[in-house]
Amino acid sequence: MYGIISALAEHLNGIAVCVARSGSYGDMALSVIAFIAIGILQRHAPLPELAVSGWYHGLIIALAIGAAAALLYFETPWSYPRWDNHFHSGVIVPIFMYLMLGIALPAIIYAGTRLEFSATVVLLAFYLGLVTLDFKVEPGMSAPRMNQHEWLKQKYGIEFPLKPKH
Repeated sequence: MYGIISALAEHLNGIAVCVARSGSYGDMALSVIAFIAIGILQRHAPLPELAVSGWYHGLIIALAIGAAAALLYFETPWSYPRWDNHFHSGVIVPIFMYLMLGIALPAIIYAGTRLEFSATVVLLAFYLGLVTLDFKVEPGMSAPRMNQHEWLKQKYGIEFPLKPKH
């Protein structure tokens, strides 16, 4: 998925850049959690009825779509060079949300070993810490890292889209 976002960012902005730590390192941490769950599911570990019920997965899908809609609603402005950010919020975030709440966490909580559970707790704490840092406004700045384009403009004077040098 990172290849899609990088290609989209480079095409729209003239450069592929991600200064939001949760969007790079954090997404990798969530991917590792998904791989832990895959290992558990490959052991054919029994899961509770709730975790495999259709209504539970329907609820998680609805929550993921709702979260994506809320993120997209609050992301402003809807300008041309920010479509890479919108893709992350509207596609990547709900996919991770479904993977975590619908599949990974139930598998890890109900059928994981202590090591798998502990690693998941550490990775989730790492991810949530990065999200918190990305929303924090650094001294001398008015935009948090989560608002990547504005942060880059304030920190380094980079404005998007970049003009190619000929």
